[in-house]
Amino acid sequence: MEEKQKGIAVSFIRLLCVGLAVLICCALSYGWPSVSVARDIINQQESDEQLEINKNALLEGQDESIRVGAAFLIISDSSPNARQILLDILKSDKNKPARILVCKALSRYRTEKKEIPAKQDFIEPLFSIITSSEDAVEAKQASEALLIFKYEEIAGQIEKLAKDSSTPVKTRLNAIYALQLQPDMRATVQLMRLVDDPDKQISAEAEKALRAIGVPYGQDSATRTDIIKELEGKGKDKFLQDWLIRQEFNRKTLEDSVKLWRGRFFTALDKLYAQITDDVERGKFLSGFLPDSEPQVRLWTLDKVYKWWVGTGPKSGILTDIKPALSILISDSDRDVRLKTAQLLSLMGEGDWIAPLTEQYKKEQDAEIKTALFDALGWAVYYGSLPNAAVKVSPELKRQVLKWAEEYIADNDIKKSQKGVDVIRKLLEQEGLSPAEAEHYLSVLEDRYNQKPIDEVLSSQLLDAMAKLCAGSVYKDKAAVVFRPLFEQAIKNQADGIRQAAVEGLINIDKSSALKMLRTDFINDKNPVIRQDVIELADNIGIKDDLSWLEEKIGSNSESKPAWQAMLKIFKRGDSAVIYEWIDRLEAKSADGKLTNEQMILFLETAEAKITAEKNPSKSGIRNIQTRLAKFYRANGDYEKAAKYIGLLLTGDTTASQKESRLAELLEVYLRWPNLSLAAQLLSNRLLQEDLDENNPLVISIDNYLTGLPAGADPNTVLGPLRKIQAPGKPKWNTQLQKWSQQFPAASDPNQPK
Repeated sequence: MEEKQKGIAVSFIRLLCVGLAVLICCALSYGWPSVSVARDIINQQESDEQLEINKNALLEGQDESIRVGAAFLIISDSSPNARQILLDILKSDKNKPARILVCKALSRYRTEKKEIPAKQDFIEPLFSIITSSEDAVEAKQASEALLIFKYEEIAGQIEKLAKDSSTPVKTRLNAIYALQLQPDMRATVQLMRLVDDPDKQISAEAEKALRAIGVPYGQDSATRTDIIKELEGKGKDKFLQDWLIRQEFNRKTLEDSVKLWRGRFFTALDKLYAQITDDVERGKFLSGFLPDSEPQVRLWTLDKVYKWWVGTGPKSGILTDIKPALSILISDSDRDVRLKTAQLLSLMGEGDWIAPLTEQYKKEQDAEIKTALFDALGWAVYYGSLPNAAVKVSPELKRQVLKWAEEYIADNDIKKSQKGVDVIRKLLEQEGLSPAEAEHYLSVLEDRYNQKPIDEVLSSQLLDAMAKLCAGSVYKDKAAVVFRPLFEQAIKNQADGIRQAAVEGLINIDKSSALKMLRTDFINDKNPVIRQDVIELADNIGIKDDLSWLEEKIGSNSESKPAWQAMLKIFKRGDSAVIYEWIDRLEAKSADGKLTNEQMILFLETAEAKITAEKNPSKSGIRNIQTRLAKFYRANGDYEKAAKYIGLLLTGDTTASQKESRLAELLEVYLRWPNLSLAAQLLSNRLLQEDLDENNPLVISIDNYLTGLPAGADPNTVLGPLRKIQAPGKPKWNTQLQKWSQQFPAASDPNQPK
């Protein structure tokens, strides 16, 4: 392609030189009025050059639509050279694909209702194809191209070929197909007469043609004679009207039939595909259908590959077997297949299709497909720029794609501009550009953002791209310098998306300065994402100044939990003074129901660890924390830990009344745990020291527990172990035990006699 472009450039320069020389000679010899002669020579030279380009595209092009377009342009050229090119192609069987494409271009001329210059030139070569070609497809295309002529212009030749028994059968069959296509009563009458031809093959083909156009042909010659008379009696206009109605009916019937069978075919394919569970076999199955001749089958296969790729299952079989076919489908002749392939590749990103993507992008004419190819190319170049990329992209291609992205970003079409933003952002993440180049593309983003008026969605995306470049780009320092003023201005914008992107940009540049700026006006921003960002920022680097506004969010909404987590992190980063300052404040919040027991326990555990780790920890401070932990463990039903902390507190109690009260607290925890063996052990040890009357804190604790049992609970579960305590010489305890036994009598043992 590059060699061809160079050749065109050289030819143009040569043409320009010739033109100038002629112009000068004319001016010197005849005066300046002869400039028009030079202009004609130059125009002719340019025409010849363009004709040569069209000829090469027709003969050597890869894309069928482009080749047909080239043939179309040559047909519209009335010059003898152009006509000779077409006639040479039609008369030669050395390039059958080109011959077929010329026929298609002639048919296209007819469908677009354009008049072909000197079209009589094509009668003889088209008939030559019908009479000599061994390729049925080629013969049919030539027959369809004959529709550019009125029937009377070609009737004699078609009818002679069809009915002459000395003509080869294959040629006669081709002529019958040509008659079938003609919307003329005379062609239909000729088909009717051929039904009675002695050659059974000809007769059968004539019947088939009549069935195709929906004309009855009767069971015998006499009937057919009557049908012919009836047709001729209707006249040409009525026949044509009926013919059009029949063709429309046939077309609709055929479409319905094709739709039905296509549906059945794809249903069967779906069932076959669903039965394949092996990853590798699935890839092989799909790869066999990607090159299918039917675009609908290729689209079905691409859809399956798409769903496979975006699914959660393994994908190892996709690229191995399917990648080669995808590289080819990028330049598929079907428009929808090219679009679907480009969209798929933009998702798959990594792969060895950078070269075919680039080539197709340069020649693609469809705007939607071109944009999808650009998107896919952006991802491919991004992956190819990564340090560990399997397929490395050249610096030249990266620069080329960035230039295309600059064109896209400047486009008035917002969707195209968004694609340009996305590609520039991705390609600036990795190194490979000079400082000047990097600054240029950062400025491209800045200039597009400053362009007024600008769409809100595009503004948000631009700021989002800038924010990402300030976080994860090798050029993030340069990006911060360029974009920081834009972020500081944009946080005042009323649009949520713009403000959100600006906040994220400031955070990415400098978290500390961003938090100072945001904690004043953005902790209650109407955009929940911004509020979440500020809380997360406090979670990461927050200080004691952030505790107050975080506290306000606790227990009020969905931000309560992350706000509390951020407070815990600040407490861990702070000193014990902050904890002492907040301990009563948080317990009051717990009493109001805005902090759960679990949350208070987390705070108190953090406080204990923080204070204990100090060089000279405050014993009173630690005891204060342990007292509260015991309280909240009990309230939360974690009696084992509550017992542990009550035991620690007990070792620090100094007076007998303190110890007795603490033992009563510990006994209650044992009972509610329940750990009755520890409860009995505690009472047994205490009874060794002295008798326990009804006013003793331990007895009161047991009594409160028994009288407060929920309905249906058996108090003897507790009393049973207590009765087994050996307490001789302890009348007060035994009296209290007897009192409980009378209050809560034990069920009789069915195995003991009454």
